[in-house]
Amino acid sequence: PPSQARVILATAVPLAALYGALAMAGPWMGAKLAIGGGSAPLSSVAAMVVTFTLLVLARAALFVRSFMLLHDAGHGALFPSPALNRGATWALSFLVLTPADWPAKHRRHHGAAGNLAAQDAPWSDTVFVTSAERAAMAPLPRALMDAGRYPPVFFVLAPALVWFFRYRMPVQLDTFSGRLAWAPHNVVNTLGAALWMAGVYHLAGPLALACELLAAYVGAAVGLALFHVQHAYNPADAEGATAESAAGKRAYGVRENWSARDAGLKGSSHLLVPGALARYVTLGIEYHHIHHFKTSLPCYKLRACHDEAPEGLWDGVTELGARGVWSALWNTRYNESTGLYE
Repeated sequence: PPSQARVILATAVPLAALYGALAMAGPWMGAKLAIGGGSAPLSSVAAMVVTFTLLVLARAALFVRSFMLLHDAGHGALFPSPALNRGATWALSFLVLTPADWPAKHRRHHGAAGNLAAQDAPWSDTVFVTSAERAAMAPLPRALMDAGRYPPVFFVLAPALVWFFRYRMPVQLDTFSGRLAWAPHNVVNTLGAALWMAGVYHLAGPLALACELLAAYVGAAVGLALFHVQHAYNPADAEGATAESAAGKRAYGVRENWSARDAGLKGSSHLLVPGALARYVTLGIEYHHIHHFKTSLPCYKLRACHDEAPEGLWDGVTELGARGVWSALWNTRYNESTGLYE
């Protein structure tokens, strides 16, 4: 597996090159418009739209990869030194618009994923109710929840609401306890992110700032979708599964005998990410079954761990290809009777 220095350089160098490209693209687009007296030929407009779109997608890819580095640092896995991990968490938090206390909250997820009886953390961060809990709700709250959790609505609105609204608030509602609390990390992150954005604007221009904001949204949306399909899937979603092979199997959700090992090997998927470019972006988080089993292992080493494991060790792990990912994205609640997501 690559060293952390190589992983960090492979993120920092493309990011610096991207900002350089943005700094050059802004004047180029301005010149095109100036030549046309404030307008431009259709071919030039198309070229500018394509260029800007590619720059946003590139920045969004680096947003996701940078978030994975933040995730590793938050688990104390990016560097051997706790002090370096704390420093990296703070530095990366501004780059991905995520408060530096996110890792502490994320560790609650590792202590409760799939545990329907969890008392101090939600059993899922993207599936909010079981089928029985939904049926017990009053008609209006149930209708509102169904509308908000409808996948095309949820995966479009949630990234904006979380990254651009919730993380900016000086007070925050804990979605599990229902208590309002002062959120100093939100304030610090908002101020630091504002300074970062001001620097981007000053050094690379308004085009770079627009790219930064759009890319943050796109990257957050991709990250949220990844997070969801890593846990909220059914046996029938597995690559190569048939109705017969999936019959009688249950998705992981328990009220007794929960363990972190089971939450990893039974309740976390292995996403079959195609191509070196996509794997560059995900940085190994697709081997989520190993990550939940051993959080001290950085994501960029998970692939080697998976490939070098004794034969048969991962036989019970669910592999999700494109079809399985698409199916899992539509899961909005868990049915305890059938043991399946619906």
